[in-house]
Amino acid sequence: MTSLVKKFAKTSFGDIAYSEQGQGPAALFVHGVFLNGHLWRGVIDRVADLRRCFAIDLMAHGATRIAPDQDVGFTAQAEMLEAFCAALDLDQVDLVANDSGGGIAQIFAARHPRRIRSLTLTNCDAHDNWPPAAFAPTIKAVKEGRLAEIGRRLVSDVSFARAVFAAGYEHPERIAPETFQAYLAPLFADAAATRNLERWFASAHDNRETVAVESKLRRLSAPTLIVWGTADIFFPVKWAYWLRGAIPGVRKVVELEGAKLFFPDERPEELAAALREHWQAGGADNDAAADRASLERLNRDYIRAVQEGDVARFDEILAADFFCSNPDGSLVDRAGFLKQTALPVTISGLAAQDVNIRLMGDFAIIHARTSYRLADGRGAGGRYTDVWARRQGRWLAVSAHVTRG
Repeated sequence: MTSLVKKFAKTSFGDIAYSEQGQGPAALFVHGVFLNGHLWRGVIDRVADLRRCFAIDLMAHGATRIAPDQDVGFTAQAEMLEAFCAALDLDQVDLVANDSGGGIAQIFAARHPRRIRSLTLTNCDAHDNWPPAAFAPTIKAVKEGRLAEIGRRLVSDVSFARAVFAAGYEHPERIAPETFQAYLAPLFADAAATRNLERWFASAHDNRETVAVESKLRRLSAPTLIVWGTADIFFPVKWAYWLRGAIPGVRKVVELEGAKLFFPDERPEELAAALREHWQAGGADNDAAADRASLERLNRDYIRAVQEGDVARFDEILAADFFCSNPDGSLVDRAGFLKQTALPVTISGLAAQDVNIRLMGDFAIIHARTSYRLADGRGAGGRYTDVWARRQGRWLAVSAHVTRG
């Protein structure tokens, strides 16, 4: 199984560590407490032909770098996911989550439903079922100030680590020492890292944050898959069916007999098979709907960026070989377009009407009519035709043709 190289996305929450593999529409994988993006390596190996896979390290975990006073609660983590998507220009994602990452994913999906192409939840925090009763001894140890001591032993004694993690693994004796090191060494690398983890626990004493989004969760229509291990002492299988009843988009519940909390690590082939079926359900119709939604958002961003002179946004969504035909008949390349975008904007109220998106595989053409007001208040209008191309899983504008009436 592949061990993926870490990259970093700069966000207002910190430098978020992630690994990336594959091509196609983006899939975002979210782990839970004590682990990191390494959890998903076996699953990603088996689905990277279908998706451009991103496995992040949550705040206070893995290689992610944050300020010592950064909020690491569930809602903050969910907003970090939104910032991560924005930083990497991931318009929509297939969201996959486990354990406390599943609670965070629910908040993210509920607060930012347009980001979610599809959702997959494995055994995880849900509604008022966290922290689970079986996790109480860990929380008690943290409150008593024993986390650093326990952490040092977990890192240095693989037999102790296997005994502790037996609650989450079917076969802890089969987990390689290197796997425990990958998860635990970053958490206890120094006092600052351990304090960050202590702050995680301080912010995770009740379930108000997941309960607060229940009403929004009950409006979530994104296609949703639930895959649940039946032998989990933390999250009994009844919570899989609570989620099925709460999320309108749930299509299927898959029970994995005998699987425990961390089955994505132990039984990646089963989760990967379920993901492939879930993502491919509906075939081209679903892909076309997702592409259309992405292009609709990008078209809105394009119009807004023109009105606001937003050079930074254009820098994100224009292809390197972009050209634009201006209303005066001139042709400018990407650099010239960004230069003219930086000039003072003399129109107001720019809006697009009669938007027509034509999908042609990895290309799309957008036709639309515009209306706006001139500096003297007079109304005016025009038309534009933009061409977009999908490159390495991202839609980028490759040309624009603008006319004014």
